[in-house]
Amino acid sequence: MKKLVPVLCLVLPVLFAAYPRSGDVEVAMVSVLGASVTGGPANAFWNFEGAFTAPRKLKVASFQLGKFPVTKDQYRTVMEGNPLGVDADPSFSSNDPLYPLCEGEVDGRRPVEGVTWYDAVYFCNLLSARKGFRQAYELRDPLLEGGHITDAAVSVVPKADGYRLPTEVEWEFAARGGKPTGPAWNYIYAGRDSVARYGAEAPELDAEQDGVAWYRHNTCNGGVTQDASFIEGNAGWGSHQVGLKKPNSLGLYDMSGNVWEWCWDRYAVIDGTTPIDGADFGDLRCCRGGAWFCAASCSCVARRGGDIVDRQSPYIGFRVARSKKKLFF
Repeated sequence: MKKLVPVLCLVLPVLFAAYPRSGDVEVAMVSVLGASVTGGPANAFWNFEGAFTAPRKLKVASFQLGKFPVTKDQYRTVMEGNPLGVDADPSFSSNDPLYPLCEGEVDGRRPVEGVTWYDAVYFCNLLSARKGFRQAYELRDPLLEGGHITDAAVSVVPKADGYRLPTEVEWEFAARGGKPTGPAWNYIYAGRDSVARYGAEAPELDAEQDGVAWYRHNTCNGGVTQDASFIEGNAGWGSHQVGLKKPNSLGLYDMSGNVWEWCWDRYAVIDGTTPIDGADFGDLRCCRGGAWFCAASCSCVARRGGDIVDRQSPYIGFRVARSKKKLFF
């Protein structure tokens, strides 16, 4: 596994006024038309209730979401030479021979991972500055440790038009296809239903998701589910190039499997009073979508996950979002 070398912790100011960089980075975005959603049991699978729980009634505003998770090439291009000195190539798959590249795949097109939640927020701001948008976040008193931001005071900039992390509601809304009255809304996985949907227990193995997701039992087997668990260091052990599986009905790739994706929200119990942009308490931040290392059930669109904000994991990446008019609702 990746070795982390302790370094002196620094408290640095964040200076974003202008961040001109040579070269460009393309980030394909998909427009998602908003809708009103009433939460309830019909939106739940197995014992996973997701973000649309009863009696929560939500009006999801239109937004844009990245077509793919942020790739290593995109992350490296934006982060290279950044003012805080955050590692531009943090991925375990770049630094450990246990995560070999599969034949025919391009390493730079694998999703970036090994990023803290703060690293992802910082990337969003730098990408916004690069593209000439108003940055979505204010970061104060960032703590840099081992090439990663491990702590900071983060607040939302009202009505910013820059890149940001999706809220948990936005992520699940898009993963389900964005149409609460459409058949894809009740698919188990993003873009694929499952014969296991009526099972009493969430499955460890489910070949029905092979077309849309990389998960524990197909990642080392050419994308086909097998009973045998994968072996550390085999071809396929790790993340895979984005876009190799089929998209969901909105044209979004890798919403199920490959890497978990950081979201904006704090990880907390959801009830009828929880704001649409998440609770204001909790030490963890939400992750959604499952990962190459996880069982089939992790890739369920209703599966909520959370992790500590300074986690650097080979299973966690992110994708970006943008608001149409304002940052939150």
